[in-house]
Amino acid sequence: MNLLTYLHALLALPILATALPAPATEYTYTTVVKDATIVRSGNCTDCPSGECNQCTLGLKDTLMASATGEDESQILVGLEQPMPGFSVKSCSILFPGFGDLLPNEFKVTFALALSSDWDEATVNGDNAPPSAPAFKTVTVPPLTRSMDYVDITPACRSAGIDGRFSLYLTALSEHAEIWGKDSGNAAMLKIVPL
Repeated sequence: MNLLTYLHALLALPILATALPAPATEYTYTTVVKDATIVRSGNCTDCPSGECNQCTLGLKDTLMASATGEDESQILVGLEQPMPGFSVKSCSILFPGFGDLLPNEFKVTFALALSSDWDEATVNGDNAPPSAPAFKTVTVPPLTRSMDYVDITPACRSAGIDGRFSLYLTALSEHAEIWGKDSGNAAMLKIVPL
């Protein structure tokens, strides 16, 4: 190879290196393993003894979250990621669509449940795990069909060796209804492993 061809090849290397695509990010997907509506207050005539805290709404097609002056309920979801929390680089969750298109903008808060030891068939306001303070707030525009992926990395990283953790969702100033896993539309967790 002559010197001119050699120099030309050396100069072309950086151009070739930048033209190569970056390696694709590897994702791991899993779905919610359990979910429930936890009723705190409101019209509870259908609950045992009319007590809101006694309602068990874990095996329903839809989940409700509300924090209005009239009623309060939260969505509780349980997840099992296929790795411990310390193996997670980032993660986000995608919930299926809202039951109704809501005419006003509202906020949804995300908070870590302090335990994942609950059963969706029996969980209610009296035995649901306590909640940590909200770590994420998402604004939902008016007439939105569903939320985009929401970054919940702190929750995924809090999971133990078994990969289990639970989240509470609360809709502020609105009564939001989303499809639950029993409808066949479970929320999806997208994980980027370390």
